[in-house]
Amino acid sequence: MGNNISIYSTNKQKFPNPIKGEEEIVWNGKKFVGESYAEGVLVYPMSTSPTGWNDDLTGFHEEISNGQHPIDKASFDIGIENLKKYCPILSNSDGGGAIIEIGCSSGILLRYLWQSFPCTQIVGTDIISKTLHRISKELEKENIPTPLLCFDVTDCPLANDSYDAVIALNVLEHIKDHERAVEEIHRILKPGGVFVFEVPYGEGLFDAYDVQLRHYRRYSDAQILKILNKSGLKQVYFSHLGFFLYPLFWCVKKLRARYAAVERQQSICESRLSKNLISKTAGFLPRMIFKIELILGKIVSYPYGIRCVGVFQKPE
Repeated sequence: MGNNISIYSTNKQKFPNPIKGEEEIVWNGKKFVGESYAEGVLVYPMSTSPTGWNDDLTGFHEEISNGQHPIDKASFDIGIENLKKYCPILSNSDGGGAIIEIGCSSGILLRYLWQSFPCTQIVGTDIISKTLHRISKELEKENIPTPLLCFDVTDCPLANDSYDAVIALNVLEHIKDHERAVEEIHRILKPGGVFVFEVPYGEGLFDAYDVQLRHYRRYSDAQILKILNKSGLKQVYFSHLGFFLYPLFWCVKKLRARYAAVERQQSICESRLSKNLISKTAGFLPRMIFKIELILGKIVSYPYGIRCVGVFQKPE
């Protein structure tokens, strides 16, 4: 992926200084520089410690999937396809577009974004600075140095009307004040810009595994649509991922309720049940099912699934 380096990765970009009143911080293509500042990650102060994510969760996802599980790969494919379809400026060969990923974690999707949009400005953000510092070094070695910002999206430091697209896959469920997060996403989008998202579906299926994953909730269609519409964003696409596997998923969720007491006492890294379930759904058959689902999804909208997926636009 490193061969498709973006023309923007070496261009200077300016970001707000974490110290109010100070001059802007400049991304010079390799690191952030400013008066008494030279770092690979730009860290903004946060009023509270993160509660919806931690380094253990990052390690867990890297261990069991690292973005290679069929549903994760399908998520990336849908997200990128929707960016191309609903935000065509990102595909312009002469550049000009700008994407920001909220909750970039290990940087797996960031790498796919670089590959898909080599002429676009791409920025990654997360709430855990330790992970960001690690992937900053990794991306530089891969010849795709990327500006990485550490901040709480409910208190976003970025300017109004800054980005053509915001993408956040499986992020809102980790944010307690998700309404405020969506309002901030609306604010930083340019008029006509799009928000590409994915969240877990099935409000009544919230269980011990969701607690381990530090989810605050699973969503019903009505709940996620209400929050997005309330922010002022307008729906342009809405569907679900995991439609064909949802009946099996529903059964597993109900059956594992008997293990709830044990699961709640374990950390996500200690849970053998969780790891076994994930590994058993990563084989050839699930991969083929998701491929078929993605093909059919181009002509139909699925009424339910394991995850809600969609695209909402800021009015021009």
